[in-house]
Amino acid sequence: MTAELEGFTRRATRLTAMSAALAGAMSVEEVVDVITTHASELFGATSTLVYLVEDGQLRLAGFGGVSAERVAPYREVAPASTLPIADVWREGRPLWLEDRASLLRAYPELAGVHREGAPLQAMMSLPLLDGGAVIGGLGFSFYEAQRFSPVEREFYRTLASQCAQAVVRARLFAAERRARAAQQRQQQLLEALLQASAALAETLDSRQALEALARLVVPAVADWCAIDELAPDGQIRRLAVQHADPDKVAYAHELMRRWPPDPSAPRGIPKVLRTGQTEWAEALPAAMIESIPDPERREVVRALGLTAYARVPMIPRERVLGALSLIRQSRRMASLPRS
Repeated sequence: MTAELEGFTRRATRLTAMSAALAGAMSVEEVVDVITTHASELFGATSTLVYLVEDGQLRLAGFGGVSAERVAPYREVAPASTLPIADVWREGRPLWLEDRASLLRAYPELAGVHREGAPLQAMMSLPLLDGGAVIGGLGFSFYEAQRFSPVEREFYRTLASQCAQAVVRARLFAAERRARAAQQRQQQLLEALLQASAALAETLDSRQALEALARLVVPAVADWCAIDELAPDGQIRRLAVQHADPDKVAYAHELMRRWPPDPSAPRGIPKVLRTGQTEWAEALPAAMIESIPDPERREVVRALGLTAYARVPMIPRERVLGALSLIRQSRRMASLPRS
């Protein structure tokens, strides 16, 4: 028992160091790096895998003590998988496999796992818990038989709890950063609109002024900026458009020519010009794209990778002179279809 307690004391000292490192980790990536860096000396494991639950799958967030080639088949683990980490995910409790016999009884498919000719001997998998929810898991492989005593098992549970708390905290930091970024974008948008009102207080006749206005907001506020008016003949006329890529500016004019807006449409630029009401969406609903009746146009909109938009009426003297459209776009945009 004395030797066991001495071992626990050594691990507790290492846990303190790891806890300090976790406390300083500001992102999930940093948390994962701390786990994989400290795991070998804390657990004595040959390899470490860190999984996080994302989109209904366990996704490998980091690993240590093993090559990328070896872990490639295990980068995504489905709920129905027979792997140990999947059982930990489903059941929400640790899995202790102390020798090769118990390992192969539970998971015979792991019989072929070797390292430098030595067969896998033992495994330990621990859930990462946020309250009662499993948010991920830790997997450790050993090429020597192990004995996970009650004292050690409690130690390992404590460590897994520390890791889970660090992941949750890092995700909260990330959410706060995104919220601050959104607030900054809103402030930039407000400033741009104030400049727009000043620049176009009387008329929309100056194309030069309109193009200058569009350049004010691309790319600081939006990826696309367009300005439209309701022409005397009742049709919607595009006065200016801006994008960081000149080819996309030409493409925007082409799309306007191919599919001119219906002035009576119940939403979009026509509605803003008719009603003077702002229209916006922080996230573009997939249902909105799927509701486009023309299949070709629907595919074009999907390929553009639009993620959010705001359409704002320009009302200098209690009359809607135009509509300013600001659009954000995914950085992983599909290639644009051409006629």
